[in-house]
Amino acid sequence: MKIRYLVFSLCVLAVWGCSSDGDNDGAPTSTFVKSPRPTWAIDWSSNVAMPDWQEPISEDFECSMDLLVTLSPEYRAYSTDNDVMAMFIGDECRALSYRNEMANGNVAYLLHVKGSSDEVDLPMELRFYCEQLHTMNVTNAVPPFTPNNLMGVAYQLELNIGDESTKYPYSTELNIKLPDELPFSVSDDDMLAVFVGNECRAIGGRNPELFEGWRMVVFSKQANESAQIRYYSEEKGGIYTFLKTFTLNDRLQQVNIAF
Repeated sequence: MKIRYLVFSLCVLAVWGCSSDGDNDGAPTSTFVKSPRPTWAIDWSSNVAMPDWQEPISEDFECSMDLLVTLSPEYRAYSTDNDVMAMFIGDECRALSYRNEMANGNVAYLLHVKGSSDEVDLPMELRFYCEQLHTMNVTNAVPPFTPNNLMGVAYQLELNIGDESTKYPYSTELNIKLPDELPFSVSDDDMLAVFVGNECRAIGGRNPELFEGWRMVVFSKQANESAQIRYYSEEKGGIYTFLKTFTLNDRLQQVNIAF
């Protein structure tokens, strides 16, 4: 749901591996250790306390706007009846909603946002508290206040687990390209992940637009954190850790790696 304006240029292209002129003096670009298939996962849990949001007083407002927000499949796995969603205009809570499980298995929240005529087109902020993870998403990637009480049609949005998470407020999109020549055959069981220190911050999915490529969103706690790539080869039965780090800068990056 996050709105992005992506800027791609050669200045964000990182190329790892041996260059043709020998600039790296034959230094290794990665290490390899035998390992069973890893259970890499992003730890979304946090320590945010349950908020004390209060319902608005309907009689104080003459306009309303309806939004239907569903949770992404990944987020649904952590959904409980104790979760709560709210919409704010400025510092005021203007709608509260609780978990609704739909017939198709989706989890949805219907927000009936209250406002006044002089607040039309003001920005709104969606806040969602997940009780199981003790985390919160706070995002303004929603429409401005646009009363639709005469239309009766709800705006529909999907909330992803990483959308402006209070634990990981920054995100960087990566396209990762493997070299044409590899020391193994790529398998659908291979895995690629990005780590900050020993914390997994992204797990890749194969990118059909790139030959032997992977695409992912990497989450970070601070701007300009240093990250490192790890690759699990099912054929080799082990993990390659690439020694070179790169900076998570909240922009689209393409990274070419070599073994």
